[in-house]
This record gives sequence, C-alpha cells and structure tokens, in this order.
Amino acid sequence: GYFLGIWPPGISGDLGLVEAHTQAAADRFVEAAAILRARVSGAQIITIQNIIAFERQAWDVPGVFVGVGERYNHDHLDLVADSADLIRFNYYYRRAATPFPADEEIWPAGIRWAIEDLQTRYGKPLVVMENGLGTDSDAFRQAYLRAHIHRVLPAREEAGEGGGTFIGRWGAT
Repeated sequence: GYFLGIWPPGISGDLGLVEAHTQAAADRFVEAAAILRARVSGAQIITIQNIIAFERQAWDVPGVFVGVGERYNHDHLDLVADSADLIRFNYYYRRAATPFPADEEIWPAGIRWAIEDLQTRYGKPLVVMENGLGTDSDAFRQAYLRAHIHRVLPAREEAGEGGGTFIGRWGAT
C-alpha cells in the first residue's frame, strides 16, 4: 500500500511511511502483549504474517528488490517476535522481486521454504493460517492444496512426533 500502491492507501514508493507504520503497529502489538500477559494468566500471544516467496531477478545483481521483499516478510515479525508465543502465517504464491507489478506464480515449494525460513529466523511454533486459491474450479483448487500439503507434511515429520515446533494446522481458503 505504501510501496507499489496497489493496495490502500495507494501510495507508491514511500518506504519512509512503510517503516513508520510498521514501527507504530509493532509498538502497539508489543504494548498489547504486555497488557495481556499482565492481566490474563497463561495468555498466548499470536502474530500473523502474510509471506510471499520473492524470486530474485537476474538483472537485480545486488539483490535490492529481493531485499525489499524480504523486508516485507520480516520487518514486522522482527519487531514483535519476542513478544509472541506463536507465529501464524499465510502463504499463497511466489512473485518476481521487481519494482513493477508482477504476476503471482503458484509455487508449492514456497510453503516449505516459508516454514524453514520462519523456523530458522524465529524458532517459534508455527501454524499455516491461510493457504488456498480463489477459483471456480474445484479440481484446480484441490490440486493446489494437495501440492502444498505434500510440501508441508515432510516439514511436520522432520519436526518430530506431534509436530514439534511446527503445529501445521491447515486453514484452507
């Protein structure tokens, strides 16, 4: 919404606003988590992040645009992870890391990449909150979900009995 301008508020290229809003949202999250922990015995604090697999483009030699994508995935989580007990995430697709609007590519391996990335970076229990495809084709939607589930199951098995730190609830949309 503050970089490409394709989501509200429709402002393009203002990384300063992105950073300011990310920091403000994280500050409120941390404050709310502290209040809940003080007032509710055994409170479990959960954060949710939409994760996109950004594909580096050959022309982006220094990796500037894939770096911007990684910031999208992690800036908020970096600020709130210490206050959260659990990370829920949404994963749908891969997108070219470019300053221009790009098509979304169905990339089932990306859900496994997201699990490994989040687990390595934060070491918190994970839950797949949303994954799915908006289509009128039941066959295509089922194939999408099966392909993604087949990438999640090995991660769950590697986490050990009971899922270890990867809970793996499957919330399909």
